[in-house]
Amino acid sequence: MLPGLLKCRLMEESTDYALMRLGDTAEFKGPCFSNFNFITTSNPMNMNHILCKRFENYDKSLEFREIFFDALGDGIFNAAADSWKGQRKILMALMHSSKFVRRAVKNISQKLDQSLIPLLEHFSKVDAEFDLQDVFQRFTYDNTCTLVFGVDPNSLSIDFPHVASKEAFTEAEEVLLYRHMVPMSLWKLQKWLRIGEEKKMIKAIETVDDFVYKCISSKRERLKNKSQADDKKDEEFDLSTALMDDKEDEGGAVIGKSDKFLRDVVISVLGAGKDTNGLKVKVKKRAA
Repeated sequence: MLPGLLKCRLMEESTDYALMRLGDTAEFKGPCFSNFNFITTSNPMNMNHILCKRFENYDKSLEFREIFFDALGDGIFNAAADSWKGQRKILMALMHSSKFVRRAVKNISQKLDQSLIPLLEHFSKVDAEFDLQDVFQRFTYDNTCTLVFGVDPNSLSIDFPHVASKEAFTEAEEVLLYRHMVPMSLWKLQKWLRIGEEKKMIKAIETVDDFVYKCISSKRERLKNKSQADDKKDEEFDLSTALMDDKEDEGGAVIGKSDKFLRDVVISVLGAGKDTNGLKVKVKKRAA
């Protein structure tokens, strides 16, 4: 398997191997000196079984949680089964609310009309080459930040500005992949010495945390001073504010959500929304 993997990109090769050669599910075995073994599946029933029906059977190992803890903390993608159920219940309720749906439709429509389509028209007129994947990632990142914090970083513009938080997310993702490919002792040593890929991770997490905690602090301050009229404005809705307003856990007990809890939850949402493939397909069709 390794020669084919080395000459192709990881996701392309593993998808091809699972879908084209073995049907819908395959096990990949990497070199014996690495931790690079994984299972790839495209079977919807398998995914439903793992992520919904029997999620408690697939609790993350301590090694898995340690790899992701710097970036995700105890967020939904790295949480133990009990915490995962509570977070999933809260997030599903908020994301299926009418306010969230209306805000999402409004944000995406505005971003299409004001940023994405004008950008594509500009490159068409000047006949210039550009990275379409980068364009779509900027589109999804801006929309996700707006839905989560009510803040648009405006990364999608003609001059392709450097947005520190977006670039930090990308760097952190690359280091997380690196951690899966090398022995844990190696990346832990690099982390302790603050060298190599782990130095990048430390800087990336600092940048992301600075952005997220500033947004959380701003939202908390706004909630202290908001009026009843603010509650009626759909355009004011965002996920972080809704999470702060939500006072119950899955059992109905009153809880106080700490900044650390909010940080872990919203970083998971931002990370997922930043690379939303389904959204990219819809944008591509509209732009065409």
